Amino acid sequence: MKLRAKAFTLIELLMVIVLVAVLSVLLVTSFVSLSSNARFNNAKTQIVSMIEKARSLSLSNILINDTEPTDYYKLTLTGGTVTIDAYGSTSNESIATLSLDTDFSFTSTLDVYYFPPYGDVCFDASCTDPSTTAAVVLSNADSTKTATFTFDVNGGYVNVN
Repeated sequence: MKLRAKAFTLIELLMVIVLVAVLSVLLVTSFVSLSSNARFNNAKTQIVSMIEKARSLSLSNILINDTEPTDYYKLTLTGGTVTIDAYGSTSNESIATLSLDTDFSFTSTLDVYYFPPYGDVCFDASCTDPSTTAAVVLSNADSTKTATFTFDVNGGYVNVN
């Protein structure tokens, strides 16, 4: 009687390798998708934080360079940046700038003006624009993910969809 050594055949080994490869591809694809979603959600959170900062500054009515009263704060959402600037009667000051990841940008430009001391909101510096809402869209590089930031002049809050 011949004793035969127990071992895997070549076909069995190839099947295991193919199965592991398929599962690896599925895992990597799902990880990339989750990572992309997390980066987009992080960008949205940072933008909302900047918007709330502009509103908060207008309610606190901080002096420009600790000397001059602030006439208004301008929040600008354009390209891949969000900026907050303070304007007084004779000078202005850059308060904060947020540069987004290069994969994300706004599809248009929006300026939002916050007026101290009550945080009144307009969409032009002279408040002649009768609009009660304005919106800007954040998009990723291939436009598969978008978020719309809608500003309301009543209270200066932003709604993100």
